Amino acid sequence: MSGFANVGGAYGTDGHYGARLFGLRFTKQSRIGMYANINDFMGGSFYDANGNWQNANGGSMATTKDVGFYYLIKDRKQRFKVDGSTRFWYLETPTESKTSTTTFFDTGDVFSRSRQRSVAHELVADAAFNIRITPPEKNLYLNLNPQFNYKNYDRTDGSQTADWNSALTERYMGEALDSLFGPDAASHLRENLISSLETNSLAKGHSFRGGGTLQGSWRVPNSPDAVDFSAGGNYNYTADRTLRTSTTTNQADPMPGDEARFTDRTAKNYNFFANGTYNFQWNFGDRMSFFARPTTDTATTTSRPATPTTCSKVRRSTRGASTSWPRTARPCKTRSTRRTPTTPPVVSKATREACCWASANRLTLIEVGRSTSRPL
Repeated sequence: MSGFANVGGAYGTDGHYGARLFGLRFTKQSRIGMYANINDFMGGSFYDANGNWQNANGGSMATTKDVGFYYLIKDRKQRFKVDGSTRFWYLETPTESKTSTTTFFDTGDVFSRSRQRSVAHELVADAAFNIRITPPEKNLYLNLNPQFNYKNYDRTDGSQTADWNSALTERYMGEALDSLFGPDAASHLRENLISSLETNSLAKGHSFRGGGTLQGSWRVPNSPDAVDFSAGGNYNYTADRTLRTSTTTNQADPMPGDEARFTDRTAKNYNFFANGTYNFQWNFGDRMSFFARPTTDTATTTSRPATPTTCSKVRRSTRGASTSWPRTARPCKTRSTRRTPTTPPVVSKATREACCWASANRLTLIEVGRSTSRPL
């Protein structure tokens, strides 16, 4: 067993902050990792399954709170293996832009100011697994890949635009819009105002997405055949509600006009599939043996009488003195029996015809006992 961990922290100007943590423990049969991350200047950054820090694309100035887990567990006897990841994160992304433009006309110039704001909040839970199952008998193989994702979000958008027929003096960018759309609008801003528009929208909703695939194979016992199958599907659900409001004014009608509109939307969709395949592997000799079996024909075997298994001998001393050993029965080497060749079984004509396998260019004849093959 071994593991490692790392911790980091940061603090900077304008109160920006960041902290992150990663830990990993692994053995021969498992690997479990956990990470946590919080910052307000690198939204979307995270640790991967190997402990490497991944920066978000674009590096948006967003507040992130993120927690995740990685795991891999496998059996010592290779009966199953599970690996996957689970992640929970909260993301707050504020954006704001301001523009100032001047358009030149023969009848007079037009001075415009505009501002767009948006704040998005997202709470997401995401999980993905890969489960592999192999029973001990090795006749079945299963691979399951489920995935789930849930999101709860709300987003606020606002925009303000105004046009004047005289130049404006501002102490900071956006002062004219703050004064115009504030509770106490300056009179000189309304005197030279051509038109103005303010819109706001609030959208709230949630969504769920789930699905997965199943793949497997089952080998038929005592046969080279196998059955392959697969199934899967997914389900998507989305529901949100949007509120949009707008306020407009112009020189012809200085009284502001207000409008509000609600929009509800719900969407569901799903799909499923399943299919199977029987893989038939033809083994000519094994298959045809079911059709050609020898009957009661057996080969007779004759042999010579067995030689005696004991004998008596006289042993002489190698030193010159003659010594007669007792004539006791001692085992002797037996001589191998000689057998006549086995005659092949008699196969009828009907059996021969049942053992024929025809193809486009070749006819193979199987004779029981001889196992011969002749092309026509």
